[in-house]
Amino acid sequence: MSRVTRALPHLSEEEVGQRLRLTVGTPEHFRWLVIWNALIDPGTAQEIAKHTNCATNTVHDLVSKYNRFGPAVLESSKEVKRRRCYLSKEQEIIFLSSFLEKAPKGRIATAAEI
Repeated sequence: MSRVTRALPHLSEEEVGQRLRLTVGTPEHFRWLVIWNALIDPGTAQEIAKHTNCATNTVHDLVSKYNRFGPAVLESSKEVKRRRCYLSKEQEIIFLSSFLEKAPKGRIATAAEI
């Protein structure tokens, strides 16, 4: 028999519901929906996954992180992290400016120029 997946009551039901309403249309909304289901109607991870339209492993991961570290884990950071960057944002703007000046004239950048 499968184990019941429960979210610890770090936040009350009303607070989780409020977070759900505030995050509609964002990636965080999905995470809060999984926690809402695990808090309000605990069941197997498979049932919660079916209700929230996600993978069972996702339910396990989200509930486990929420139970261990609390609500801060579910909130995404406000700034976007740049990955695999060799230049800073400012250096990249300076580098690309010459190519952007040539683009409206119909000139194509070649590998030799870059």
